[in-house]
Amino acid sequence: MDEVIHEEILEKIRNEFPHAVKDGAVDWNRYAATNLRLLWVLREVHDGNIARGGEGGGWDLRRFLREDLLNYPRWHVTYGAVAKVSNALSQGVAPADVACMSSRNVIGTLKEIAVINLNKLGGKARVETGGFKEHIRQFSPFISRQVEALAPHVIIAGGTYDLLSEYSCGGASIATSQKFGATISGDRWLVKAYHPGQTKLKDHVYYERIENSLREAGWAGNTCATAKARKTQSL
Repeated sequence: MDEVIHEEILEKIRNEFPHAVKDGAVDWNRYAATNLRLLWVLREVHDGNIARGGEGGGWDLRRFLREDLLNYPRWHVTYGAVAKVSNALSQGVAPADVACMSSRNVIGTLKEIAVINLNKLGGKARVETGGFKEHIRQFSPFISRQVEALAPHVIIAGGTYDLLSEYSCGGASIATSQKFGATISGDRWLVKAYHPGQTKLKDHVYYERIENSLREAGWAGNTCATAKARKTQSL
C-alpha cells in the first residue's frame, strides 16, 4: 500500500487525460488504518456537466465523497448501499441488521474505503456503451497499478467483473456464470456483484449475497489476509 505511488498514478492519468476524475482511497489515513481495506470498482461517475452537454470531468471523487456527497439529492442511490455493505463487512453485521440500518448513519464508513471507476472521464446517468469500452481500454493499465498501490483485502466489482476480466484489471478470475461469486488470490478477495445502485435487491439482500459468496469461497470474516481459500462457488 503506497499513497505516494497512487498519487503519482493519478497525476499521470491527469497529464494524459486532463478531464479525468480522480479516485481512490476516500481518506487515505482512515483507509490505511482500517483492518479491512475494501475497494469498490464501479463503471463511471455521473457527471452533471456531461449530462447537460458539457465536457465535464476534472474533479476529485474522493473529495466529493468526503465533503459534498450529502449535497447531491440522489447520493443514496449508489452510495447508500456502498456505505451499508462496507460497514457490515468490516463490522461482521448480520443481514437482518443491515435491513434496519440507515445509510445516513453509516455514511462515515465511506471514508474508510476506496472507490475507483473504470472510465475516469465520467458519463451520464446511464452508461453509453459507444465509447465506454474504449475508455476502459485506455485506462486499464492505470487501473491495475491503482489496485496494487491501494493493496485492498477485498475488491467488490460492482457490475464491473466481466470488464475487469476482459481487460485484465482484476487479477484473479471467478469461475461462475452467476451474478454473484467470489474467489481469493494470495491475500486478496475478489467479489462479483451487481452494481450497488441496482434495484432488483434490497440492500440487506444485496449484502447477504456478497457475504455468502465470500463465505462459500472460504472467507472467515474480516481476517481476510489469513483466511484460506476453497474452490470458488456462487449462489
